[in-house]
Amino acid sequence: MVEDSSTPRCNHNRGVGQLKGLEKVDHAISEGKLGIARDSLHGLIITYPRDVSIRTRLGDVNHQLGYSIEAGRYWFLDDDLNEEKENAIAAFKRSCSEDPAIILKRLKLRCRPEDLSTVRAQQVVQELIELSGAEPKSGASKGPAPEVNGKSSNSWWGAACAIVFLVVLSLLVIGFSTVVRWLSSWISQ
Repeated sequence: MVEDSSTPRCNHNRGVGQLKGLEKVDHAISEGKLGIARDSLHGLIITYPRDVSIRTRLGDVNHQLGYSIEAGRYWFLDDDLNEEKENAIAAFKRSCSEDPAIILKRLKLRCRPEDLSTVRAQQVVQELIELSGAEPKSGASKGPAPEVNGKSSNSWWGAACAIVFLVVLSLLVIGFSTVVRWLSSWISQ
């Protein structure tokens, strides 16, 4: 079946793994283990980045834990807003200095805007991209959030890895030459 890209994805088409994960979350919440529920929901968001309802559940858990700004962060794309959610979203926006680029980065989207499960979420993210001057990544549906001003937020990782590699390689060469000199002086005695 070919899926029309203009049709929003359905949240009800969940796989077994996702359902088991949500059952684990429900069980943790029923036992009052909100920290475990929060951690499980973080894992589900990474595994199912398109499903906005998981973000909403994580917002609910963060709210119960008293983390209003984090609740606003995960409620940001929610379809069913009320005064409580809007207040938390406003606190989240203030924590981002009302800057659309910072908001986009903090949302940590791991999919393209058009892949999000609700039309409202797609529109909100598209508006943030336009306001921030960011360009959405094309191609892969996983990976970092959209690039802002042509620079990836993870661009320094490559340089850091190269530097660490060179340092380790240098230490290996120095260590090897020291051992060879030590052995040659020991053998010649």
